[in-house]
Amino acid sequence: MRILVEHRKSQTAPVTELAVGEYSRKVDEKRAAKTGYSEPKFDVHFTEGEEIFRHYIGVEYRAIATKGKLLLLNNKTVYGSLNQLNEAIVSGRENAWGAWEIVRSGRPQKVSELRNQKKVRRRPKIDVNNLDLSGLDLEL
Repeated sequence: MRILVEHRKSQTAPVTELAVGEYSRKVDEKRAAKTGYSEPKFDVHFTEGEEIFRHYIGVEYRAIATKGKLLLLNNKTVYGSLNQLNEAIVSGRENAWGAWEIVRSGRPQKVSELRNQKKVRRRPKIDVNNLDLSGLDLEL
């Protein structure tokens, strides 16, 4: 079953045809963006007030999901993404998904475990011990 969604910004706005499931997902994403915090790219949602935490150089950092953003409790600053939150703490780049944790079902788990794994891009692993460098003009 498909439904039609009118875009009412103008008289001649196009009508978009969406599958029912797709339409309800878009509505849910809009609703979720107003409460808690969502990363729709990976199908991750923290409910309003849900807390995430991490440790870095002997300091515990805590943030809560609120109104579509993340509030770092340590400095009372709001960030628009998990990466922005992490960059406020860490000098240099790191994978924020692996650094932050959340307590769900009574146990702490990495936020990265919440991601839809089918949507996570993985870089190919290279075995540096078996690289063929014979075609390169290298002076050792």
